[in-house]
Amino acid sequence: MDMGYGWIKFVWGSYLKLLGIQAVVSGLEHVPSGPKIIVANHPNATDGWNLPFLFKEKLNFLVEYDALQTRIVGRWMQLADSIPVIAGRGMEALHAAHERLLRGNSVVIFPEGKLTTTHQVTRSGTGVARLALAAQLPILPIGFYVPRQNLRILHGHAWDGRPTVGSWQTKGKCYIRIGQPISVSVERAHRESYRFFRRFTEEIMQSVAALANQAQQKAEMQ
Repeated sequence: MDMGYGWIKFVWGSYLKLLGIQAVVSGLEHVPSGPKIIVANHPNATDGWNLPFLFKEKLNFLVEYDALQTRIVGRWMQLADSIPVIAGRGMEALHAAHERLLRGNSVVIFPEGKLTTTHQVTRSGTGVARLALAAQLPILPIGFYVPRQNLRILHGHAWDGRPTVGSWQTKGKCYIRIGQPISVSVERAHRESYRFFRRFTEEIMQSVAALANQAQQKAEMQ
């Protein structure tokens, strides 16, 4: 595992430890060995920081290009070998993700594309379905939930001056629910043709939404 990724794991781990943030994880028994495509909802900027501590292999995150241009966190994500997603050039990001999978890494994708600032899963692009079909690797759905009292809303500006808003966890627990791996069917893809990517994407995101709801239910029980 390269030094840059190891350093960023140390930085993120130190942040979580310093603030006493704890990951409450369910479903680790579902995690398959080897490279995989990890798909999750994206309500808070810091949720994904928990993931490198749950998987043995290196994780490559697909990250919106604007986020990579931020002064501090963007530099960290670049050092961790995150894959930039540039508007109108999504296929380039998918090709880069496929190359990382061939190396034996796993890829993390937030199909909603942007921070949602809510735990409601929104309509997503079909990149995950396309990548899964090309790579013939399992998709591992994950749902995140952080109680509102553990979050802080931060307002800022993108590199080009546009205003940004995001939720950051500053204390407490982050609830993570891992679901059963989802396999792509080549036969189904050929049978359904152009409808396949949209339908398969909806099925994946329905699974993510259900897992996020389960994570919320667990948080409300404690």
